[in-house]
Amino acid sequence: SGIVLVNSKAGVQPYTVRLRFTATEKLASISKGMEIGTHGGILHLGADYALSSQDPRLPEQTFQRVGVQIAHAKDFETATLRTNLRGYWMQDKGGGGRNTIDGEYQKAFNRGFSFSANGRWDLNKSWISNLEYHAGLTYSYQKNKSSTYYSGTQQVTTYTRLPGEQAGVFLAPNYFSDLSVEGKPLSADASLTANLRNTLYNNVYNHFMAGVEIGTEGNRGEGIRFDPLRPTLEMLRMRTRSFSSIPFVHQYTAFAEDKVTFHSGKMLTELQLGVRLTKLQTKALHYAPAADPRINVRQILVERKDDAMLKHLSIRAGWGLMHKMPVLAYLYPDKSYTDQNCFTYNDIENGERLTVMHTFVTDRTFNPDLRLPVNRKFELGLNLRLGQMTADVIWFREHLRNGFSTTEQAEPFTYRRYDQLIGKGEHPELTSDGIVNNGKPLSYTTHATFATYTSPENGIEQLKQGIEYTLDVGHWNPLHTSLLISGSYLNLHEKNTALSAIYPQADFNGKSYPYVGIYESDHFASNLRIWKQFNTRFQFITQLPRIGLITTLT
Repeated sequence: SGIVLVNSKAGVQPYTVRLRFTATEKLASISKGMEIGTHGGILHLGADYALSSQDPRLPEQTFQRVGVQIAHAKDFETATLRTNLRGYWMQDKGGGGRNTIDGEYQKAFNRGFSFSANGRWDLNKSWISNLEYHAGLTYSYQKNKSSTYYSGTQQVTTYTRLPGEQAGVFLAPNYFSDLSVEGKPLSADASLTANLRNTLYNNVYNHFMAGVEIGTEGNRGEGIRFDPLRPTLEMLRMRTRSFSSIPFVHQYTAFAEDKVTFHSGKMLTELQLGVRLTKLQTKALHYAPAADPRINVRQILVERKDDAMLKHLSIRAGWGLMHKMPVLAYLYPDKSYTDQNCFTYNDIENGERLTVMHTFVTDRTFNPDLRLPVNRKFELGLNLRLGQMTADVIWFREHLRNGFSTTEQAEPFTYRRYDQLIGKGEHPELTSDGIVNNGKPLSYTTHATFATYTSPENGIEQLKQGIEYTLDVGHWNPLHTSLLISGSYLNLHEKNTALSAIYPQADFNGKSYPYVGIYESDHFASNLRIWKQFNTRFQFITQLPRIGLITTLT
């Protein structure tokens, strides 16, 4: 496994301008790093602009982004401090597309900022070398707005959150539907790490580290909003809720790791042991702390600096566990609403119309028995340098158990289906006892059916194994060119054993279908899926120092 660490610049540098122009994007940036007095540290200022148009035929998908960044770095006698503040503003072109009519539009914008501070405090004690600290905060304001025109709908709907019979709504035959989605995601984290670097004895080097991390994330936005009398057809009979109604999720982590390096003759051995304890604090589920141990061993067999053909040869192995934490959609799913049409009468000439919907509400969308999936990984690697050629080959095997998945569940309920009124001049009304027409109760029959809804489950078992390789052939001096070859082979087996309900929304002999099918495979033909992938990437890098030109061909 790998990770990419991004450190913002905070050093002294002249004005630097970068430009990038392609068929789909235009990028420009400028930056400058300068000293602030004698003891004020270094201030780094930067700004960037981007214009992206992935498809010239769809101008409504074109967006632009402006970003500014201020970073400050200061070195004290025994400590360092780096702070970074970045703000951005992003907005699409908006307007209508090729197949829209006047009045239709879609637009979106996103603005926010991020702040981080990190540094190191050198203690140089026998029991501790230094302390590393970090704190960060990210906030953004996102909003998407659109207006879509619908014609010839003639549908009935409801937006009630109450169970039972309620009067429904007749949609207008033609209308504009305005939709907005507002998000205000907020996240914060902080960490403190203690390091101890020392020599145990006889060239045995030790690096021990331990630390804690805390983090929180949530969203304070309103979420999806639209007029229930003019809904988008994709969200017909859908109930919305505010993002701010979902509680924040807090995560606490403690970790420890020890790395020992020692010589055995001319060979060098590196042994790394670590464990991470993670506690997820939510109002929905109460998990015990999850322990993720790992071990890595690297054995350097050959290490030469002379003109020998074989300059380096090493092997390595690693094993570890990693638990996966659930996302907010699994922790706080909304209730499920199923609307069944009970009665519809529409006498336009006399202004008499009534539609009655039966709403079934269930909160079983939440799974209190949801477990944390755990991924077990083992890998073996080989590194060698033969002349100018460098090769890195690794074989890995991962086994995921109790992976998260979503399943369809079914719950039975009954509703009343009233006799239809065909003639003109009727006066149906909905009362607490049912529908009354001209003062007389309207007869009905009781129908039984099923409500289907989505619920999270631990149904995925995944076995993944393969090979990843990187080969640096070296530099060809006559062509001023280097060749890098990289690729991988992946074989993945995934099985979903979660039971899922399939219910046909159809009537048989005037009644709802009385059975629900329960399957492992959901809507697929099989619950076992297999992926095999093999890819190789050749990259030629040519450098012409005389004219300052670097080109790549991939």
